[in-house]
Amino acid sequence: MKPATTEQNQAQRLACWNGLLWAMGDGLVSTTLVVYLALEYGAKGIAISLILAAPKVVGVLRLATPAFLARLQNRKSFCLACFLLSSLVLWQLPFLSAPGFLPPRGSLAVLIGLWSLYHLFEYMAVVALWSWLGDMAPGDRRGQFLGRREKLLTAGGIVGSLASGIFAAAWKFSPHWTGIDAASWETEFGWLAFALPAGAGVGVMLLALLPLLKAPALEGATSPILKDKQPSSSAGSLAAGTTTNVSPAGVRSSLFWLLAYSAWFALVNGVTQSAQSIYPKRVLLFSLFWIIAFTTCMRVGQMALAPAVGRWIDRHGHRGLLIVSQLIVALGPCFYLLATPEQPWWIAGAWLVWIAYVGLNIGLPSLLLKLAPARNRALWIAGYFAVSGLMYGIGTLSGGVLFDRLQDRTFTLAAAGLTLDRFGLLFLAGAVLRASGAVWLLGIKEQPSP
Repeated sequence: MKPATTEQNQAQRLACWNGLLWAMGDGLVSTTLVVYLALEYGAKGIAISLILAAPKVVGVLRLATPAFLARLQNRKSFCLACFLLSSLVLWQLPFLSAPGFLPPRGSLAVLIGLWSLYHLFEYMAVVALWSWLGDMAPGDRRGQFLGRREKLLTAGGIVGSLASGIFAAAWKFSPHWTGIDAASWETEFGWLAFALPAGAGVGVMLLALLPLLKAPALEGATSPILKDKQPSSSAGSLAAGTTTNVSPAGVRSSLFWLLAYSAWFALVNGVTQSAQSIYPKRVLLFSLFWIIAFTTCMRVGQMALAPAVGRWIDRHGHRGLLIVSQLIVALGPCFYLLATPEQPWWIAGAWLVWIAYVGLNIGLPSLLLKLAPARNRALWIAGYFAVSGLMYGIGTLSGGVLFDRLQDRTFTLAAAGLTLDRFGLLFLAGAVLRASGAVWLLGIKEQPSP
């Protein structure tokens, strides 16, 4: 095993601190909070779909990031600048979209627009960051590094989301302490339950930039923005600099299988997002507190498994772990299908099986960094996230339209003796389609690191 250099070790430590702080801030400003804020504005399925999908569709513009990196020749500065801009945009989001500041439709439009712009800057920063992370550890130890960072990312997310959930719950009970009429409080001040944690989250995200500011740039011989500004499309050049012993043609084929898998999984994930976001609140009547509690339990499980997952990847490779994780994750919608207003707690099983996302969260980027050639790494990273983001956006928008159009309709599956409403149909389809994603992973060829 090739030892990491002193600069790499320093960069790894600082990158882990960055991950912890950034995840805390992100937990305070989660998509769940934004969705609940939109529901407070009376948003319907298609509006929820826009909130979930718009950032992913706009994220296609991240494909320009490699060109910016090649021109600027400073990956670290670009990464920090984009993260800073994303935080400044996010700072404005809850206040400009506050009820009463604009008409209801205007508030939703501002919410969606700022949410998208915030994500675009963040996505561009993430492309540069992942290229940077790829240089922070030798290939045969990258899984362990990403496992440690994922553990801290998960821990930060737990702290942030719990803090936001507890604050939101306490804010709802504030009328009992202040003596103000509950209806008046909700109308005038209810939105602050979401806005104040978002503002705090931005502050923590800005703190997360300090470790990256001190981290070594590592823009040396392996840096993708210094080696080759005009990547070639030939099989040989695409494979140059990879850390796998698979042939150049095999590397290219595996990368395209990986892109195909990410596109499919993102598409089918998106189709059920509106139903999954609405069902717990409007049908099962779970408060935001319970959703955050389920999510926290899931993250604790992921945090516990992350280091072991990283070690497994370094020793045994990615594909088997990814396939098993994919099949377990696919069971999640089945628990939504079992949950009813009479027996709502079945839904907790979804978060239990979603602990297996830890295998995908570590394995997919690790495999991408392993297969992608150093000289073209930023290009492959941008392409991977752009394709999956676009397909997620398409799936989410399609799912939202389908969800609204299926209102009040039922469907009978005679062979199984089931009668399903629109929620049940989407959850069943989601489980089957997610499981089929494992087929794409079979085309990936890799050789485990020695």
